[in-house]
Amino acid sequence: MINNCVAESKKYFENAEVFAAWAAEKENLELTAEEAKLILGYVEGHGYQVCLNENGTLVCEDVEEPENEPAARCIEELIDRVCHWNYEFLLDDTVAGDWRESINRDAVVIGEIHERMGARDGYCIGTPTVKELIAILSKLPEDYRVTCCGGKNYLYRFEEGKYITIDCERYLS
Repeated sequence: MINNCVAESKKYFENAEVFAAWAAEKENLELTAEEAKLILGYVEGHGYQVCLNENGTLVCEDVEEPENEPAARCIEELIDRVCHWNYEFLLDDTVAGDWRESINRDAVVIGEIHERMGARDGYCIGTPTVKELIAILSKLPEDYRVTCCGGKNYLYRFEEGKYITIDCERYLS
């Protein structure tokens, strides 16, 4: 169930399961309850909330200043924003131990969601700057491997094979 709030023109998701059901029905994006919980957790942890505006369009708005420009206006932008927040944690030297392991696991899950979005409608998550990419790669364990496959601008992270594939040769030249 999606709840109305004080501002009658907006509707908020009751829980992660409702958000996942909405994403499947309205956005053709299958999310598990755990994936939806991860997304909403990042959103809430950064002081935002996900709701539907008066037109039924997804927005991610600042909790304290909802009149500000939304951080996202569609599911793709929302997932991209969560990915960005995850990368910020990966770049943060104070993130260590169990927290770093949790952030690394989150990166894998977020990558899987991006992969499904790409298969769904060709959505590209964007290309990090070279500086961001170097900072991200420097935080990875030494047993991770970087390979280049040319063509697309996707950044993939795979836990099982312990490697990242960057589909853009210019990063490695």
